Order: sequence, then structure tokens, then C-alpha cells
Amino acid sequence: MGGARIEKAWRAKSGTLWFDIEQRPLVDRRQRSLGALIVLRDITARKRLEDDLRRESYSDHLTGLSNRRYFEDECARLRVI
Repeated sequence: MGGARIEKAWRAKSGTLWFDIEQRPLVDRRQRSLGALIVLRDITARKRLEDDLRRESYSDHLTGLSNRRYFEDECARLRVI
């Protein structure tokens, strides 16, 4: 029996908080449902690091100007719209 897993953002007064939410069924030996186990993990720090790395990958460290990767990603994004 499988479960489900998602990443979800919540807006709070202190800013956006990110959680990894995992749900798994709880069953007995006869595979009868007993309920569900839900685990929330705070992944806010990881998401902030990912955003920082993404921003850094889109600009030249010396000049701060956008680079080719940013240009190509923006072109691809605009074609979808």
C-alpha cells in the first residue's frame, strides 16, 4: 500500500513556511485499515537555500547581471504562457 507526499507552503506572519507532508496508511496484519500516519517536516531552510542557489545560478557573480541560463529559462517560461 502506497502513500502520498507533497510539499506545501504556508503563509505566516513571520513569512512563508514550507513543509514536506507524507501520508501513509496504517493497516493490521490482515491488511485492514486502522487509520493513517501523517508526518510533517519543516523544510523552510532547504527551500530558502534552493531559492538562493537558483538566484545565484542566474546571474554573473562579478557584475550581478543576468546570464544566459536566466535568459533561456525566461524564454521557455514565456513560450508556455
